[in-house]
Amino acid sequence: MPKKWLSFDEVKQKYEHSFPKNKLLEFTRYDETCIIECPTHGVISGHTYKSIYRTAHGCPLCNKELFKQGSSLAEKRFRDANKRFEQKFPGKKLISYTNFYGDCVVECPTHGEVTATFANAMNTKYGCPLCGKELSIKALRSKSKPKTSSDKQITETPPTVVRPLIYGEHAESSDSSFVLVPYYADLRLSAGAGQITENLETTPIPLSRVDLQKKGISPKNVMCCKVQGDSMEPMLQDGALVGIDTSDKVIHAGKIYAFVQADGLLRIKSLVLSDPKHIKIHSINFAYPDETVLASSVTVIGRLFWASTLF
Repeated sequence: MPKKWLSFDEVKQKYEHSFPKNKLLEFTRYDETCIIECPTHGVISGHTYKSIYRTAHGCPLCNKELFKQGSSLAEKRFRDANKRFEQKFPGKKLISYTNFYGDCVVECPTHGEVTATFANAMNTKYGCPLCGKELSIKALRSKSKPKTSSDKQITETPPTVVRPLIYGEHAESSDSSFVLVPYYADLRLSAGAGQITENLETTPIPLSRVDLQKKGISPKNVMCCKVQGDSMEPMLQDGALVGIDTSDKVIHAGKIYAFVQADGLLRIKSLVLSDPKHIKIHSINFAYPDETVLASSVTVIGRLFWASTLF
């Protein structure tokens, strides 16, 4: 069958449905220039319809300004993060930083350059995950040594507390069929407009050890938090508790990911790699239209592998 070409009215309806604040004034073909009207920048011409439709706001000037703001915000966030890191860990340096839950590189006098998420680095005792791991191994070895009677007299009994999971450490449950993973009670993955917080407080919660092993997920790569918003309903209800595998950051079409956008929005959505430079953000709730953004503006935190919700 011959390919059906959409009329101007059909293309106009499609464009203005995707970008309700804008208007399509002139259109000939997808790969030819068109004219649009943006409420912020007025009448804009000289851009192909294909390139305009792929922008986040339906206006190339709006998109350009967004990334300028994102660049300046990124520089400010690095300065703020570096100040906080060096105040807490004198002698160590923060070399690179993406966002609070994304990867960063810290410089440790003992281990050199170490890569970890900034949240995990800040949550360690020494600012270096490898330092924390080595100290944990030493502590376990010292506990495994038989104590003499003189040792018992001078050694205090350690308190029985459950520590939240941090990078390089593993909290154990008294029941071997479960493993404790960190729950960020004050963190919200938005199924809507987006919300980010930098609260470090975690609470350990149990997940099935067998289920994690079946999925091939290491407990040290798990983070749990709640969903806020209704754009992922009915799969993820507002307030649903979700588990994120932070080691799985490669986008596969149809999978659901937690991610941070360039402007700091922390979200959970279905992601599709439209092409090497663009990502489509899809909401399961049909009331929310798809968004297309530059791949460079998205930092994936991890993939959704588990959820607990009420229906």
